[in-house]
Amino acid sequence: MVEHVGKKRRKEIRQAAEYKKEANKHTLRCALLFVCLLVLLLIPIALQLLGLVDPTNMLLSAAQLIIVFVGCILVGSESKKASDARKTYKDYALKFEVTAEDVKAYIAGE
Repeated sequence: MVEHVGKKRRKEIRQAAEYKKEANKHTLRCALLFVCLLVLLLIPIALQLLGLVDPTNMLLSAAQLIIVFVGCILVGSESKKASDARKTYKDYALKFEVTAEDVKAYIAGE
């Protein structure tokens, strides 16, 4: 930060930066879970296309359904955390009038 700001203001900006990092962490985790889910779904399909597994295998179909069900639960809960973290950051930034430029300058100054 170029200009001098008080101790309280630095604390507010630091806290806003922490909230932003938390929101970004949850958003990235949600995206990674989604990509992993897609990869896990493509593996059985690739096995079927290569002829290594019988396409009418009920166990493989059940495994795909379980992967989709568990994946939806995981991605949904992580997206809820990301949404809550983003809302916390926005509310805090509005309350203490912290701009995105302040947060970027603080993060760049670390």
